[in-house]
Amino acid sequence: MNNYDITETVTRHYPVLADLLTEREFKQHLHNKNININESSLRDYRHRDKKFVYIKKGQQVLYPKQVNDLIIKEGC
Repeated sequence: MNNYDITETVTRHYPVLADLLTEREFKQHLHNKNININESSLRDYRHRDKKFVYIKKGQQVLYPKQVNDLIIKEGC
């Protein structure tokens, strides 16, 4: 059985995926932009309002910083 490492292909075609933040890191990133949000509110946005873009990998949720920065910049 062969294992294929597609990291190089993914980062070439989807460079934004190289800039993923965990939920805690993303909250800190928002805080640095003077957007204070608690964890439950962040989850509410994700599930109900779909305000921020996220990628779910198993139980972990990761946020692409560059995409979300564009959403924040455009005023959501």
